[in-house]
Amino acid sequence: MKNLQKNLIIHLKKIKILYITLTFLKKKIYQSYNFIIRNRSLIIKNKSTKYNDNVFVLDTRIVSLLFDSVLLLIRSCNFFYNDEWIIIIYEDKFFRYNEKHVNKEIYKNNLINIFLQSILILPNPPRSIKFIDNREELFQIIKNSNKIFPENYNFLGNNKSYLIDDFNEKDFKNFETNQPIIKTAEFYSKIFENYLKFRNIKNYITLTIRNKSWARTEWNTDLNDMDLYLNFIKKNKLNNHQILILPDTEQDVPVEIINFIKDNNLKYNIFYSGSFSIPMRFLAYSKASYNLMSSNGPCTLLLFMKNNSFLICKDPAQGSNLQEFINKFNKDIFKNRKFVFHKKY
Repeated sequence: MKNLQKNLIIHLKKIKILYITLTFLKKKIYQSYNFIIRNRSLIIKNKSTKYNDNVFVLDTRIVSLLFDSVLLLIRSCNFFYNDEWIIIIYEDKFFRYNEKHVNKEIYKNNLINIFLQSILILPNPPRSIKFIDNREELFQIIKNSNKIFPENYNFLGNNKSYLIDDFNEKDFKNFETNQPIIKTAEFYSKIFENYLKFRNIKNYITLTIRNKSWARTEWNTDLNDMDLYLNFIKKNKLNNHQILILPDTEQDVPVEIINFIKDNNLKYNIFYSGSFSIPMRFLAYSKASYNLMSSNGPCTLLLFMKNNSFLICKDPAQGSNLQEFINKFNKDIFKNRKFVFHKKY
């Protein structure tokens, strides 16, 4: 069967016009099918409720519940910085973004441990959060809300609005006015201060170890990354600083990375609290002399902080946009920040 398909494709490629036409039709059919699947809840009627609030809609059909969603959350807080607002999380009964790669268990974990925890580092957190799966109720919210974010949100649309290049001049202008962009409560600060005091840590740098077991595992921290980090530490005379290691996900720090640190006579502590608590991760970054990490995931937080960072970028799709975003913040908002950007692709 596979040979038959392969021979058919080879034959079609010889007939260029037919091949181009069929490829175009295949793309259009897929887009149409995806649109129908994503919006099939329209055919089911449910009761509706009226709202009259400033509303941020997190549509899980078009937004991934990873650190990408935190970008959108920070944008929304910035948008409603001086206003009361609420979060509506729309969970469609039939369709969820990236469900083939992110199963239900991972989705729920990310929702609780990444998105909802990130609310704890917002200077103006939402007044309430509501989960709905009723598209008519969502229509009523959109219709009756005072202000809505994303501003161009459309139930039938597919505008994710959470990528770096989705930020506009209005966002940057608000960021310049609204300070701080992210922060956390004194409750967490005291816990972190006690942690540093108990371990006699005065000057430190953070090292975030990426070690995912699913999706884009090539972005995980390897020994080549560790060589880059070590060279940076030596070049910037950070050898006397302790290293606060923050494991990224569910897996522990690989043995070979721990051995690398030991072999180079670097002092370190593994800060597991930063792996499971967004406020504690934020505090570790905010008190560090430098933050070292590789692209995407938790490094999202560093974009909105004035602390110095060294970032290994492994994502060519966002590399140039990320560099431009960092330069924009350094020029207009965090003017004394050092953000070293190293491309690894």
